[in-house]
Formats: sequence, C-alpha cells, structure tokens
Amino acid sequence: MAAAAAALEDRSCVILATNDYSSHTYTLHHIDVAPFFSHPDPDDEAMDDIPLPPASARFDKPAFPGNCFVNFHLLRGGAIYGGGDIKVVSTNGKRRVIYDVACRAVRGGPVMRARKGRPISASVGEGLFVLELIPDKGKGCFEALRYDRLQEDWFWHSLPPLVEKGPFVPVHKGGVTAAAGGRIWTYTKNAGTYSFDTRRCSWRKEGDWALPFVGKVKHVPVCGRDRLSFGFASISSPLCAVDLATATAESPPEVRGVWEEFRLPGDWLGGTSSLVHLGSGKMCIFRFFGTVPSPPIDRSGKKPDRFVVITPIEVGPGDDNDKEIKMVKHRSKRIKLDRLNGHITWVL
Repeated sequence: MAAAAAALEDRSCVILATNDYSSHTYTLHHIDVAPFFSHPDPDDEAMDDIPLPPASARFDKPAFPGNCFVNFHLLRGGAIYGGGDIKVVSTNGKRRVIYDVACRAVRGGPVMRARKGRPISASVGEGLFVLELIPDKGKGCFEALRYDRLQEDWFWHSLPPLVEKGPFVPVHKGGVTAAAGGRIWTYTKNAGTYSFDTRRCSWRKEGDWALPFVGKVKHVPVCGRDRLSFGFASISSPLCAVDLATATAESPPEVRGVWEEFRLPGDWLGGTSSLVHLGSGKMCIFRFFGTVPSPPIDRSGKKPDRFVVITPIEVGPGDDNDKEIKMVKHRSKRIKLDRLNGHITWVL
C-alpha cells in the first residue's frame, strides 16, 4: 500500500516493528537504507550481513492482551507538516499512540471507534485509512485518522463500509493499494474489485475480477503511467507490476513486469514479504526467512534462526520502449533476528 500524494518527499528511513517476547514489548528500529543503493549487483544470491539497529522506541503490551490486537501503521503528513513528515500510529483495543519518526517523540492518540483484529491501512493525502480485512457485520470496519486544524489534534472518522445488495459484507481478500486520484482499490472475496474515493467517501465497483496481489501494494508512478502498482501475488512470490489504468469492467489490469530479485537458498524456509516505496522509483523488498533445523527434528530443542533479507531496487523506463519497465537490483542486506523477537513484524 502506498500514499498517493504527489507532494510527498523521498525518504531514506524504513521502520521495522517487532514483537519482543523477551521483554514483552514492541520495539521500533530505524533502518537507514540510503547507503543500500550505492552498489548495483545482479547476483540474486549475494548479500551482506548487517546488525539490527538498536530500538528507537519501545511500547509495552496491553495489560489485558486477550482481546487487544496491536498493530502499527505508517502515516505521511503531506501538506500539513511538509512532505517529509512521517508518523507511526500504534493501535490496540484500549490505547492509541502516535510516534513522530523525525523527532522520535511519542504522544497519546485518539481511540478508534471500533476494534479491528486484522486491519490494513493506506496513507492517502493527509489521512490514514484503516480497513478491517474481516469485518464484523460491517460495524466500524472502515475509519480514517485525520488532523483537525481548528482543534489542532487527530481524530478518527467513520467511513461507509463496502455493502452490496443489502446486508452483504465481503471479506477483503486481495491486495489493497492507494492509487492516483485519491482512490483505494481492494479485492473482496466472491464479489470482485472495488475502489473507494477518499475525497467523496464513496465506493465504486471496478469489475468482477481479482487484483493479482495479496497484502500491501505500492503505487509507484513509472514511465509516465500514474496508476502503476507493485506487489506480490503471494507472500513468497516474485515482485510484479500492473497498470491499473488498463483495467476495464470486463478485464483486470495488465501485468507489466515480473522480477525475481532474490533466490531462496535450499536450506531456508520462506516467510512473509513486504515492499516499501521510498520515492523516485526506489523501493526495498523485505523477505523474512527461517533456517531448516538439521536434522529436521532437533531433539535438543534448538529453534531455527530467523533472518530478514532487504533488497534495494530501482524501477524506471526501459531503454528502447517507453512502456517497458527496467529494474536495477542493488546488493541485498541480511539481518539476523533474535529468536525472541521478529515473529510478528511490521515494515513501515
């Protein structure tokens, strides 16, 4: 998922949030990825080992975590604070926290109107839009966090849920992307693909077809096309790009490219994947892996090691065809995660 505001500046810092079981807290780690783009490397297996940066912020778990779901969302300030302003919004059943990335300052935030167990979010313009993947009868499944200039504070606003033919409330199954024009696209199970106009607060059906993505998708203008989105067809599949402008009511958007930026070693187990857009066609792909114990059943109780591999890439127009997309891969970086953290992660 990506912001669609044209005024946003490029950024060089990615936030990795992990669940630290050793201290029963959640930690945020600032990763400066700007130096990662200095070494183009076509080798799909080459990588450098780097340490996990020290935690820049730490959040306690809820006192009664049974019905509390902790999640982290990225909010880019847009015109309110200037293009470079970035905040991390932490949400759970009872508490909301807003963390300013530049100042590394934490403040309390407003309470959501409804609890969300599996939310997915998109930062669009000057607001954060949070959608529940599995709505509970449509109640409070869609909200926006916006800044009120008169009251000089942030407030949650309820938005209309996606409802078709009376009480029907779909499960949001496929990728969610914020595209050009302030629209958020999402695929819903057995219902097709819809888009939400964040300015008019209204839904529109795009077609009966499914978006070819899962999870968060990034809107990246490339080759003069303002509706190009990058994401993954599954949690471990290669990166692909589709042009949303080519979608019609009868057919899904066209795939413009597929790239395999990293090959999984034979003794590793693949995990989840995340994509971060930094601006100007620069992106970082985060892939989480675990090693296979040897022998397969380790009676000593030793757990497999866990890693995150960060691969910087740049996308732009091809040399001979303005519709062609060229990808430049830079040398991958590998971070070993402590066995007590990293099992639940957010890449922001």
